[in-house]
Amino acid sequence: MKLKDFTTDQLKAKLLAKTDIQESGCWIWTGGILKNDGFGQLRLTSTCAILAHKLSYIAHKHPVPNGKYLIHTCNHRLCINPDHLRIADKKDFASGVIPRKPRSLTEDQAREIIRLRKTGMRLTHIAEQFNLPYYLVAAVMHGKTWRRLGK
Repeated sequence: MKLKDFTTDQLKAKLLAKTDIQESGCWIWTGGILKNDGFGQLRLTSTCAILAHKLSYIAHKHPVPNGKYLIHTCNHRLCINPDHLRIADKKDFASGVIPRKPRSLTEDQAREIIRLRKTGMRLTHIAEQFNLPYYLVAAVMHGKTWRRLGK
């Protein structure tokens, strides 16, 4: 099976099954995450995988034209809300025509993230509490940032 073999309703159902809709309006992907860039990925079949945000855009709006990219206007890599995604070309992306909010963590925030995780709180809830993208919270817990603080 390929992407074209699924109905729009089937695609939406697959996405919704692994989505946490937050008060901020972000639809946070809770399924598989690509280790190299932090984007969500959905495996439709054993031979068909697609970025979760791209699939959401296709299912809710229309296909992404060749040579174009999707930009998260909310700056949250795991957000799959199609209203938070904009089509841009490589030049727009590189030049910053599409505004994106910079994100960084203070040491105190990193310490609190580690503390909350030790209490058993889910990373998605920690990210929501701090109004941060999931991938930044996950980076702390996986030792990609603030490694010296330990887990």
